[in-house]
Amino acid sequence: MKITYIVLTLMFLLFAAFQFNDPDREIWAPLYGYAAAMSFFMFLGRMTNITWPLIGLIAFSITAIVDWPATFEGMENAMTMMRPEIEKARETSGMLISAAVMLFYIIMIFKNKKS
Repeated sequence: MKITYIVLTLMFLLFAAFQFNDPDREIWAPLYGYAAAMSFFMFLGRMTNITWPLIGLIAFSITAIVDWPATFEGMENAMTMMRPEIEKARETSGMLISAAVMLFYIIMIFKNKKS
């Protein structure tokens, strides 16, 4: 599992780095930074309480819902298109990935407490 945690840490750090050329980077970079920190603490074995991943799960879910685009059309060219709905779709997808990872961490913490 340690490899999974460090890969997720690096992935979220990369996601945060990609935000630095975004006009609203002050929103997205800290969110991905939070996910990277949670991943790193899981790697270190320091995350024994679900409070912090639960806060992340709630924050990422709310952000995804609030930023949900009107359509997800055109996602096949999402990396090359800069239309606002494509940008929203990418941001929402990132938040859904982050929320899923936080849920995974909550499950792993419960699993580790039972063993």
